[in-house]
Amino acid sequence: MVELAANRNTTKNDLTSAILKVSKEFIFPSKIKGKTPKDIKVYLNFVLLIASHKKSDAKLIAFMNTTLKKVNQDYSKEIDIYENEGLRQRMNRA
Repeated sequence: MVELAANRNTTKNDLTSAILKVSKEFIFPSKIKGKTPKDIKVYLNFVLLIASHKKSDAKLIAFMNTTLKKVNQDYSKEIDIYENEGLRQRMNRA
């Protein structure tokens, strides 16, 4: 899914499908004593890539945010951080 999100030629529909698939099949690993495990990085990079993707729009990013937070409530703060970083990168490119 990360490769799909990283591909700049991926369509908006494919990005939406990737978000749905990640939310259903790739639940973020549990925090250990309140700390994030090292393998969480790949999941959060997915959030960053979707938020910074040239074919993402506000509606898709809001959908991603809501969908992923619903199934990964422990990572609400981290999802917001990576989403905001993706948006910042996107604005710097424009």
